[in-house]
Amino acid sequence: MWITRISLDLYGEDFSPGKFLEEVTDKIHVFSSNEQDDKKHKRTEEVYGFGSLSVLCPQIYGLQYQMAEYENWYFDFLDKNKLLIDRHNVNEINLFIEIFHDGGQLNFEIFSRELLKKAGLYNIAIPVSYYKLTTEEIIDMIKDTDIPQDRLNELIKTS
Repeated sequence: MWITRISLDLYGEDFSPGKFLEEVTDKIHVFSSNEQDDKKHKRTEEVYGFGSLSVLCPQIYGLQYQMAEYENWYFDFLDKNKLLIDRHNVNEINLFIEIFHDGGQLNFEIFSRELLKKAGLYNIAIPVSYYKLTTEEIIDMIKDTDIPQDRLNELIKTS
């Protein structure tokens, strides 16, 4: 069994995630955020010097063999909010992909050809991390999401 978490990471030297979020009308899950003047560490005065925001699809995780809708959400968000992203001085965009897998052979495709073309239009980097977990750990991760129980049961049966 495997699941995927994609975070849309926005960065900019003059980017304020708080101001940006005030104008976003989409339902999103904020994964992490920092303002330019936020302290990097509690014990020092060093600040980030840039704003960053990591956004997740409301579903949080993409399920194996059911990725199209999940992946499309990110590009729909970018298309819908392109002017807002530009206006708020975002100058770097990443789609950070994390794969959580319970072992064995793993074959998957991230993004269709059409979505990869869009990634090129936005000059997006696509870093990937892989985590080997037990099936139970993966199930625990997705129990707290709004993924319907029947979809979760189907995922468990196919693993």
